[in-house]
Amino acid sequence: MTDMLKGSQVLQKTYTYIENVTKESRKALMEEFSQKHKGIALNSASDTLRKSVLDWFPRRDPMLKLVHEKTNQGKPGDVRMDFLGETKSVRFKVHLQRINNVARL
Repeated sequence: MTDMLKGSQVLQKTYTYIENVTKESRKALMEEFSQKHKGIALNSASDTLRKSVLDWFPRRDPMLKLVHEKTNQGKPGDVRMDFLGETKSVRFKVHLQRINNVARL
């Protein structure tokens, strides 16, 4: 029989897992974006990125629930998004920032 983890142990274990999954998502999403969405218009980049993130996490782990909270647009090509997430026992927040290089003539 396994021992039940204490609340702080569950939190730490989940935090470590979420941190690893977000690092994995960054790599996977960067590859996906550079392959499938090369040359995308800046005005549609945030919608495409949001959809890509929301599609990727359930494929990676169906137990991770992620919901888009808000998007902030800064300078052209600068997108910041917040996502609320939860597992069976822990709620968390993921901050995403994407900066596209914009060539100015």
